[in-house]
Amino acid sequence: MVQAIIMQVDFALTNVPEPRLVCAVPFIPLISIFCNIHLMMRLDTMTWIRFAIWMFLGFFIYFTYGIRKSVMRYPPSAKMLDSAVEDQPVPPVVIKTEQSHLIH
Repeated sequence: MVQAIIMQVDFALTNVPEPRLVCAVPFIPLISIFCNIHLMMRLDTMTWIRFAIWMFLGFFIYFTYGIRKSVMRYPPSAKMLDSAVEDQPVPPVVIKTEQSHLIH
């Protein structure tokens, strides 16, 4: 683990390209895609039905939770914004001029 972190830091500090390239780039990804499609086509019909049901349930839970907890659906009221602004101190405005003098 420590060696992997040291290697990552070493690659980040030097301008040497990282050796994370895949051999035979167009062929290996294509072969893996076709192998996965072949394996998926050999699955049973009941497996696909179960997969569709679980995907539907997952999407249903994900989107119903997201709609209920959405900030865009219930934006903060103006009263809440005013109270939040009043609690925070106003930082001074600093303007730098060309002569690099600070004007407050």
